[in-house]
Formats: sequence, C-alpha cells, structure tokens
Amino acid sequence: MADLTPVQLQLLAALKAFSPLSDAPCADLGLSCAQYEALFELCGKNKLVAVCYSSVKELRSFAQLDSAFKERWRAAAVALAAAQVNRERALLSACERLDAQGVRYLVVKGVVCRRMYADPYLRESADEDFFIPATDLPRCADALKSLGFARAEEVGGVVTLRHAASGLKLELHSGYPLELDSWSNAQSVERFSCQGGSAATPHPTHHWAFLVMHALKHFTYSGFGARTLMDIAVFAFTYRSHIDYAEAQRILERAGALTFCKSVLAIARDHLGFDAASAHMPRSFTDDCPDITPMLLDILDAGVYGQSSLSRVHSASMVRSAAERGSRTANAAAALFPPIAVMRDRYGYLRRLPWLLPWAWLCRIATYVTRGRTRGDSARESLRIAEARIRLLRLYDISEHAKGRG
Repeated sequence: MADLTPVQLQLLAALKAFSPLSDAPCADLGLSCAQYEALFELCGKNKLVAVCYSSVKELRSFAQLDSAFKERWRAAAVALAAAQVNRERALLSACERLDAQGVRYLVVKGVVCRRMYADPYLRESADEDFFIPATDLPRCADALKSLGFARAEEVGGVVTLRHAASGLKLELHSGYPLELDSWSNAQSVERFSCQGGSAATPHPTHHWAFLVMHALKHFTYSGFGARTLMDIAVFAFTYRSHIDYAEAQRILERAGALTFCKSVLAIARDHLGFDAASAHMPRSFTDDCPDITPMLLDILDAGVYGQSSLSRVHSASMVRSAAERGSRTANAAAALFPPIAVMRDRYGYLRRLPWLLPWAWLCRIATYVTRGRTRGDSARESLRIAEARIRLLRLYDISEHAKGRG
C-alpha cells in the first residue's frame, strides 16, 4: 500500500465502488486539482474514463474542482457511453446474422463482461472477440459484409473486421477459446441475452478460465490493465454458482497459470472488495501467493493490455526473447531486431516477401525514434521496463512454457 500513489488508490477506490463486489460508496481521498488531472489521464490509459467518473462525480473533493475540468470529464464519459451503445447494437446485429447463416461462433470478454455491471455501457470496449471453428471462418466475413463489416487486417492469424458506422472492431480467432475440442459438446456453449438480442458464449467455467489466460498472455509480454483485473474478479462473483472450479483449476495448472491467478485474486481481495467465499471459490485459489504489490503496480502502469507507452510496447520483444533464451536479463537488440515470426504480425508483407526483413527492421526503428521523440519514449526506458517485467515473471512462477490465449 505504501508504494501506491494517492491517484492510483483513488482509481482502485472508484473501481471498487463501481463493481458489484462492494456496496460501499467511493472513498474520497481528497485529491488536488493536479492529482485529478493525473487520475483522468490514468483512466484514459485504462479505458475507464466513464467508469471512474460515475464513482467520483459525487465526491466532495471533485465538487471543488474547476467547472471546465468537471465538464470535460462528464462530456467524455457521456460520449464514450453513447458510442458503446452503438457498438453493441452493431455487435448484436452481427450475432443475429451469423445465427441465421448457421455460422458457429462464441463471443468472449467485452459484451459479456459489460453485463455484469449495473451501468454496462460505462465499461468501455472498442472491439469484440469471436472464436469460430476453422471450417466456419471463411463464411463469417462473407456473412457480415452486407451489415457494413469490412476486412481491416490480419495479424497473427486473427482477422479483424471493422464496422465503419459504429467504430466496432470484430477480432475473429480460429478455434475454441481454451484450445479445447469443445465445439461438439453442447454444454460448452450458452446463449447470452442483452438489448433484446442474444449471442453464443462459452460456459462460465471456460469463460472465466479464458479471462485469466488472456490476462496471462498479455502479462507475459507487456502487461494488462485495471479493467481486466476488475473483470476477472467480478466474473467469478457474478457466475459463482455456475463455475466448476475443479475444472478451472485443472485448466490453469496445465497452463502454469495458477500462481498468477491466485495473485490476481489477492489484488482484487485487497483493493476491490472481492471475497472468495461469496464467490463459492475453494481455498486452493486463495492460499499463499507471492507479494502482490509488484503485480499491482505493473497493472496500474500498463494501461489496456500494456499499451500505455511505446517503451512498454517495445519492452515486450525483450521479455519474449529473454523467456525463449531462458535468460534473466533483457536484450535491447531483441526490441530493435525481433525474429521474422514476430515481425510479420506487424508487417504483413513479410509473409510474402521474407527477404524484406531488414527493411522492416529499419521501418520499426524509424517509427520508434520518431514517436519516441514526441511521447518521451526511449530504448533505455524499454530496457528498464523489460528488466522489471522479467523479474515479475520469475516472482509469479511464470515460465516460457506458460500459455495464455486470445
């Protein structure tokens, strides 16, 4: 607790008040004007502007702020919530079309997680993730064309469709969310209702395990943010009577993710009001875990999936390289000259023209230098973040063999 700033503590208090994990009103830590400006910026990095505003707008310290600043935050929150309504309508139209065309799919995270909160549209997400059997994937994009979805890109085997009118992005993944052969099991798929429509989603056991695994995937590269932390805890509480924790534990243990999961839940317990007993969670998820402060600080700094700064994004290549080499140290060359398996995700032309790898490296370095000058990023800062994150992976017993998903 001593390592957290008042701004970080106020963000956690706002999340605790917003979530169904606690009935207590938002704690007022008496932030100054400058600290509220920093809080607004931190919320932006974590896509929590509307969520946090709903919690702090009634605080005495907030009421004393400059009217222009309060209106700027209010207007941003209203605009984000309205945009979320439009994106969700586009999503449900897509689900209806896929159902009508007989295309099998599962939607995870965003829309399902939003419905766990009393004010769902305040929980922002610009994209939605679909998992689709490989045999159905070619028909999916064709089925959605007439609704205004156009193919935007393909990175790492994930096809992204964009809906221009609403700004919604659909990320189409091939397979089942947990790399399980569960499409033939009717109990692995459920219908989820909202806004008068419905969508197919995994069984809560698999869905919750997927949320943890998805967070792990990002934690092993550049990190994940406070929104994901909140979703994991709230999902366990909301679906407490439907999660088979014995099966979830087997999935997480196979992936080397149980210690990671325990640490995430411990943070939620100490800062968001999560109670394992109320979530019907066995003691095997709540027994001893490492010091949670380093993970919490990393979460608060990461932003949404580690995108808070270019330095942090580039640190991911160093962390990945160190894990593959079994090294305890980061290597700056790994950030500047990643292998082609990494580079072709960003530079699609390398799939057809692999001999252009040196040119892609030059483009990567030029982008880093240009953007770094305007945003204060640097190779030294990337190296510092990578070294710290490699220590985190050791602390939470995450090896190069740990497998995230999504």
